[in-house]
Amino acid sequence: MPYHPRLLASALVALLVLGSLMGCARAGAAQAQQHLEAGRSLLDEGKPEQALRELEQAVRLDKGSAEAQYLLGNALVRCGELDRAASAYEAALRLDPEHVSARSNLGVVRYRQGQTEAAIREFQQALQLQPDDADIHYNLGGAYAQLGQLEQAIAEFEQAMRLDPNLAQPYLGLGLVYKLQGRKAEAIQALQRYLELSTDPEWRAQAEVALREIQEGS
Repeated sequence: MPYHPRLLASALVALLVLGSLMGCARAGAAQAQQHLEAGRSLLDEGKPEQALRELEQAVRLDKGSAEAQYLLGNALVRCGELDRAASAYEAALRLDPEHVSARSNLGVVRYRQGQTEAAIREFQQALQLQPDDADIHYNLGGAYAQLGQLEQAIAEFEQAMRLDPNLAQPYLGLGLVYKLQGRKAEAIQALQRYLELSTDPEWRAQAEVALREIQEGS
């Protein structure tokens, strides 16, 4: 079956932005640390705009903190400021080249910016540092799928599932790729498993639409 990029564009755009790494903050000024922890808490509470203000202060007060730059990037992603987020992640990586979450999240930003090949490079580098991370394998699979490299995508989704059988997203990705390949029974099985695991209404709706299309033969 020929690859139709638009069929995957909406469903596989939601790569996983990794959360904060507790205990990774660089020792710095007490005031900077207070802003960093306040920003982290606000991100956890779903208040990215308020977190952004705190984290900008943390970065201003401690320019050598990779964790502050990383969390700033997370806040900027949630505020939709992708260019600034990429710059923050790059700053974190200059300070700490082995900051896996900054590397992976930079890949997510590149993906959202339409720079899929650059995203793949970032995910691959992240996996060199942390090869057993299911979320990053899923993200890499999504990027491969977006380029039409479907066998590579399947391999990454399956690896994510082996590492974390209860992670829902790889089953959705796998089901959509199988659907494109005309592998109906396997697609149905993967999508049904996704629906068993996922509580996200938007992506459950995507899976339900895909299931109906398979069952109706479209």
